[in-house]
Amino acid sequence: MTDIKKLTFSEKEQLMKHLAVIYRKGQLQTTLAHAHAIADESMDQKTIDLSSQIHLILKQMTPADALLLENDFFDIKGNDWWKVCYSVRAYHNRKRIAMEQFLRCLYL
Repeated sequence: MTDIKKLTFSEKEQLMKHLAVIYRKGQLQTTLAHAHAIADESMDQKTIDLSSQIHLILKQMTPADALLLENDFFDIKGNDWWKVCYSVRAYHNRKRIAMEQFLRCLYL
């Protein structure tokens, strides 16, 4: 993987969006498996493992950074959720820092 700091803000966002799709798919498969709604052989273990790893990283982050990433990527809140908490500049700066922290943890 390329050094995280060398990625542009947009590239980090695209990577986070891709990881979020995997995360949601893994969470759904895990939920369905616990409810015995899908057979074990139809589950994608790599997706589930990555989803679990993402969940653990979010739990280790500061609550504010984890909430920002969850709202923007993993749980997808409305586009303007952050306006009550941050100025535009502060939001983008905090988001950049949170994405870098998350991606460093994931790809180390």
